[in-house]
Amino acid sequence: METVESARRRTDLEALRGMAAIAVVIHHFLLAFAPRVSGFLPEYRDQDSLVGSLWFGLINGKAAVYFFFVLSGYVLSIHFLRTGNLEQLRAGFIKRLPRLSFPVMLSCVLAYAVMQLDLLYCFQASQHTGSSWLRNLGFGHDLASFSPNLLKAITESVTVFLNGVNRYNSSLWSMQPEMAGSFLVMSCAVFFRVLLGMRHLLYAGALIFIIIARLDPMLCAFILGLFIALAQTTHPDFRMLRSVSWILFLFGVYLCGYVTGTGYYRILQTLAMPVEQAYIIGGTFILTATVFCPSNFSALDGRLGKFLGQQSFPTYLLHTTILGSISSFLYLRLLPVMAQQLLLPVLLTCTLLLTVTLALGMNRIDVWWVNFLNRRIRNAVSG
Repeated sequence: METVESARRRTDLEALRGMAAIAVVIHHFLLAFAPRVSGFLPEYRDQDSLVGSLWFGLINGKAAVYFFFVLSGYVLSIHFLRTGNLEQLRAGFIKRLPRLSFPVMLSCVLAYAVMQLDLLYCFQASQHTGSSWLRNLGFGHDLASFSPNLLKAITESVTVFLNGVNRYNSSLWSMQPEMAGSFLVMSCAVFFRVLLGMRHLLYAGALIFIIIARLDPMLCAFILGLFIALAQTTHPDFRMLRSVSWILFLFGVYLCGYVTGTGYYRILQTLAMPVEQAYIIGGTFILTATVFCPSNFSALDGRLGKFLGQQSFPTYLLHTTILGSISSFLYLRLLPVMAQQLLLPVLLTCTLLLTVTLALGMNRIDVWWVNFLNRRIRNAVSG
């Protein structure tokens, strides 16, 4: 029973990861081609912007990344906390950097090729959309004066995990906290399971959380994901009421929509809650509602959940380059012949279909790579 239930929950969670990746794509699409509709950036915000609406959390890409962090904290620790398998955890430590850096390298090489072949149309498209984000694809440097280099693109696919510097794929800003949070969570899992024997969790957990919050608040997202795994491990039979789960889930989505104190978010501004804190708490609520009430999310099981999970990480890695190249090219071609009200939905549909299709292709390579790593690590450990 435990094996079946765990597998189903993993499918649910992978589905949520995939939905969060699509939210990031929509978020950046609006920043690029409809910045005033989004209103995420202050210079484009007006009374008709989506910021401030109750459902903005569904398309807030920055909040989606913080949800990734919370989810990673849970996924990376739950199996070890249940089984205490140190060999598997050690393999996870060894595998983490090469497992992530290979698909990151593919995305950086693709971005290099697009730049080198002069296939970026984002600057021309930004002249019509007025988007400062699209002009340089979210980079802190000027693309017009940037000289792409293949060796540097490949090197950056590793160094970005250490220093956070990303010149080929602006979405890679999250890789540094992802790597740090991964190692932190796996280390804390050993601390709780082996050294403490799962005793005194409340006191030790509170102390760790306070220390991490002082050192790097972003890493709190990973620790909260670990705490959800700890709660499920110590209370495996606990199930949340369906109504409570939905309330918690919806409140989590609400918190993930916080950008500024407009519309339905005036109370959060009154409370002086930082947006990053709102995203971490919101992501924690969403994950808690899912983990402890799987019946509410049974629709994400099976093929749908598997499909969404497969495309999640490649979609996140590929979409920025696609927005700057093919999406911008299509925008320039369709702009003279299509009304704006029709252009944006058509362009968004094309962008999503293309991104997910390429992501599924990249996922096949990623699956091969993960299997290769597993074989090498298994042989090294057994030898």
